Amino acid sequence: MTKQNVKNRIFNSPLEIALRVLLILSFGKKSSFSLERLIIYDYIILNSGDLEDSPESLHPSLPNRSSQLLVKRELLQKALLILASKELILIKYAKSGIQYAPSKLTEPFLLYFESQYYKELKERVVWVAETFKNRNDKSLEKFISLNLEKWGSEFLNESYMREELNYE
Repeated sequence: MTKQNVKNRIFNSPLEIALRVLLILSFGKKSSFSLERLIIYDYIILNSGDLEDSPESLHPSLPNRSSQLLVKRELLQKALLILASKELILIKYAKSGIQYAPSKLTEPFLLYFESQYYKELKERVVWVAETFKNRNDKSLEKFISLNLEKWGSEFLNESYMREELNYE
């Protein structure tokens, strides 16, 4: 990949994640969110099909996609810095730690987006906000840790099946 391609990368960039974070903050039923909750919500929004009784995943299912949770922290922190520098979010310091909230500019900024992808993204954000609104951060982290192994494992099981068929 050339330097030019790296500079122009949008997929999985802090900018892409920043837009999802803005949606999460604007449609969430909580007034502010921890970094951990934002990471988990972002994962679930993109991979909603991993959960029962949920909308189809927004992005294609990738093998070992649960590892996204581990690598997303740094990108999300960069995304939050972008949003804070443009005054699109507020950073709050609470007893429980640093929290992120929408600013008065969040809603007007989001009104500029109209694409089909944005509409589908918004539907999933609303679904996640409604589904997990009554869970505290610890409960949400426990839910993730209990389910993490099975998310993305269907590819592993498929590879085992292929090996079995090749050896017969």
